[in-house]
Amino acid sequence: MKIFYIANARIPTEKAHGVQIMKMCEAFARLGHEVRLIVPKRKSHISEEAFAYYGIPKSFEILYLPSVDLISLSGLVPKVFSWLQNYTFAKSVGDHLKNNQAELILTRDELTALSLPPSQTILEIHNLSRILKSKAAKLNRLKRIISITHGLKSELVKLGYDRSKIEVLPDGVDLAQFKPESEKLTVRKQLGLPEDKKIIMYTGNFFPWKGVYTLAGAAQHLPDDYLVVFVGGSPFELKNFKEFTDSKQLSSKILTLGHLPYAQMPNYLESADILALPNSALADISKSYTSPLKMFEYMAAGKPIVASDLPSIKEILNDNNAIFVKPDDFAALAEGIKKALTDEELAQRIGEQAFQDVQQYDWSKRVEKILRLA
Repeated sequence: MKIFYIANARIPTEKAHGVQIMKMCEAFARLGHEVRLIVPKRKSHISEEAFAYYGIPKSFEILYLPSVDLISLSGLVPKVFSWLQNYTFAKSVGDHLKNNQAELILTRDELTALSLPPSQTILEIHNLSRILKSKAAKLNRLKRIISITHGLKSELVKLGYDRSKIEVLPDGVDLAQFKPESEKLTVRKQLGLPEDKKIIMYTGNFFPWKGVYTLAGAAQHLPDDYLVVFVGGSPFELKNFKEFTDSKQLSSKILTLGHLPYAQMPNYLESADILALPNSALADISKSYTSPLKMFEYMAAGKPIVASDLPSIKEILNDNNAIFVKPDDFAALAEGIKKALTDEELAQRIGEQAFQDVQQYDWSKRVEKILRLA
């Protein structure tokens, strides 16, 4: 089958959607399909080529189409710049489709979906947008809609979307890439991480709704031999985060490594004692809509997970494979971390159970389900 995945996204990007897009394309290609990823040509602070950055073989084509990208030039996202970038990319996609046909088209961009052939298009939804709220009649004509959580599907149905067209498919993970293979202290030596500390690891973006500030604040309540390590974040996010941690005098309690290539993430997870998923309850995307890639990666790493007690997270995690804590609470998160690090039997049990439970969420199994919808 010839498949186009159309994404109005900067590729490569430090953000999780880039991983999801590339891994989905890889999984389709691995099943023998001809895949073309179509994205806008945009400036990026990441210099690595996309396949190398994500640690993915060149098993599919990436086509970079022209778009006016004043957002990258200015560092700002005023509506007019965003509209111009969206409009010019949509026009480039339309021109491309005039002379290039696919049997199946996937996208996670609502604006893009509005201009695509509805009988061939599957739209994947990760959050509620203004377009979703105002264009239900048009988007209902698409072949199928994929929602990453049941909470998000419920909101779509309330907005008038056809329940029978919506399939809930959580995000996934490359099980082969994140399979635990090395000894923890050996990996720490390779990465230059301290061997005499109990390491609590967070990977991903530094948006406030991800709970990074709560995790940093929790570090104040942890013993001196505990170290909270943060991996990820864009330059702007890191600047704000550093200002916060400096104001709280947390330099001895945390280590911020910043943005690193995605291909290195398995080693960093392997180096940790505990993996933290501290999502906030103060934003709907966090509370009800998100299906975090890091959650599946954490599970595949086989390490104990300490997570916020939220409906979105509990669609996948449960009391048998994670320790839950009250969201947005420094002390509660610290207590959950200490519980995981002092009760070795519990930590081993939930880590092993998480590893067993994540086996059903491999990217290949996810795309097989999508192909059955097509």
